[in-house]
Amino acid sequence: GMVVAVLDTGVDRGHQDLDANIWTNAREIAGNGVDDDGNGFVDDVFGWNFDGNNSNTLDGHGHGTHVSGTIAAERNAFGVTGVAYGARIMPVKVLSDTGSGSYASVANGIRYAADNGANVINLSLGGGTGDLAVRSAIEYAWSRGLAVVMAAGNEGAATTGYPAAYASSWGIAVGAVDSSGSMASFSNRAGTTVLDYVTAAGVAVTSTTPNNTYATWSGTSMATPHMAGAMALLMQANRVSGRNLSIGQ
Repeated sequence: GMVVAVLDTGVDRGHQDLDANIWTNAREIAGNGVDDDGNGFVDDVFGWNFDGNNSNTLDGHGHGTHVSGTIAAERNAFGVTGVAYGARIMPVKVLSDTGSGSYASVANGIRYAADNGANVINLSLGGGTGDLAVRSAIEYAWSRGLAVVMAAGNEGAATTGYPAAYASSWGIAVGAVDSSGSMASFSNRAGTTVLDYVTAAGVAVTSTTPNNTYATWSGTSMATPHMAGAMALLMQANRVSGRNLSIGQ
């Protein structure tokens, strides 16, 4: 029953392994051109596209759908099973179908998720520099009790990229390990600054991709949704907000 917002390239909500676990905005009437719930977004039945400024949150790239499958693919007789297979995915498209985007879109997407019922935010994205608007949005979501889970980055660096570096104050940074538990060579490390940092499976992860397909990808982007799914389970089990959980203890 937990809602995990996937801020990414969108989600193939018709995928046979995801279609039963897609969040919908019950306060909005589809296709009537009216902002029925007064949240500032017209027809956002399946989330919002901050890259294109419209209600089309479908995935033309594959990354967001792959992330979503790791979090909440259905427990059925085929495909893959998500870590939190009873959770719901809120599609928030902040990246284009080529995988690029702006910090402004990410910041707006975080605030949208926080204001519209998400419990967990998955950020399998990043860059080399910080951004005040994104930092403020993460702080806002964290203060409202959301768990914000962020990819450490794939540069093989000693420190995380952004926004994962904000886990020194808000959210959780996630690095990648392989099936033997060894750190992936590409994964950014935690660095010397104290921050909430965990690792999860991020090498050769099979998950959902658009048009009822599956693919095996690697990256901290693939590790992050494992932690997002775990956070959904923890929050459901403990009935407390993510900021009150003892992450890493």
